Amino acid sequence: MNVTADRQRAFVDPPTPRYAVYAMPAGAFAEAGSAWLGWDARAGRHVVQPDLPGLPRPLSQLALRAGRYGFHATIKAPMALAEGQGYDDLLARVQRLCSSLKPVELQLELREDRNFLAFRPVTDTSALQDMAARVVRDLDPLRAALTDREITRRNPGALSPRQQQLLVEFGYPYALEEFRLHLTLTEQLAGDERQSSQRVARDFFADKVPDPWRIDELCLLAEDAEGYFHLRDCCPFRG
Repeated sequence: MNVTADRQRAFVDPPTPRYAVYAMPAGAFAEAGSAWLGWDARAGRHVVQPDLPGLPRPLSQLALRAGRYGFHATIKAPMALAEGQGYDDLLARVQRLCSSLKPVELQLELREDRNFLAFRPVTDTSALQDMAARVVRDLDPLRAALTDREITRRNPGALSPRQQQLLVEFGYPYALEEFRLHLTLTEQLAGDERQSSQRVARDFFADKVPDPWRIDELCLLAEDAEGYFHLRDCCPFRG
């Protein structure tokens, strides 16, 4: 794949740092995802997005917000840390947790789901659900409570009662039994955009999706002052 790196971004701390815990692809799958989104979170750099004939809009528009997070699957959603907690505390907790976690293998497929285009698992996800729930519960004591503004941004009126409860309890409405792993590629798509976007994405990612995708580490990322996430550390599973 002939993709040219644009520029490295210096990491600038925001006033209130947020950290996320992801499962992140590697190799050709990661390179393709970074090119599609225009942001390589592992390297902390912008990537020139390819011009792909057949898309209803340029990739810079299709993947506008998704690109800031990098190509990933959320395990613990972005969070500010509670008073008295720092990044070293989070890293130590994740390392300790990973010492007892076992790798999870998944088959992925490209889907249009809730008007977004994303890779989703098609195999039994019980081991994945158990792993993600452990991570969410174990790390939550380090999380600062959501502000009223953050809760409002989640549009709680559109959530189910259980999702509203999870939002308050864990800072994210799609945790525990509501968790659905996804590697997002686009903004919401209009009806006439979905089929063409999916066809182009399927061709672009052809032969780059691992079968199976093996999750054997957790990655910690930090958000910079402009909202881009940068990889800080990866902790391998040792269970």
